Amino acid sequence: MENKPEKNVFENHKSSLGMDANVAVILTYVACIVVSFIPHLGMISWVPALVVYLVEKESDFVKFYALQALFAYVVTTILMLVMILSIILIPFVFVLAIVIVVFMILVMVAAYKYELKKLPLIGEKAYEIVFKKNK
Repeated sequence: MENKPEKNVFENHKSSLGMDANVAVILTYVACIVVSFIPHLGMISWVPALVVYLVEKESDFVKFYALQALFAYVVTTILMLVMILSIILIPFVFVLAIVIVVFMILVMVAAYKYELKKLPLIGEKAYEIVFKKNK
């Protein structure tokens, strides 16, 4: 496990998944996005992030991004359910989906550069869980 990053930038390194850590993060987010748009599977779009979080043993960078994706997609799933159940908000489901994809693309670009990008509200919690456990 790496130590807490300085200035939210990591050195290039491998993950325990057998690939560069930034590639592991990007594949995690792409998997979540793809699953979220598959009919009848969208509500479990958080599963790829959970699997990566549980399987990754060496890279806190990968664990941070996997946990952040897990939080993001659990919150998104809850919001989607609320919107679908209240018929008035159904038109906003598509807007929420587009906003989430845009945020995920921004996060993937940062991850490719080995930078930490915290999503609003949930990013700080993921950061605390992954990096403050080493104290």
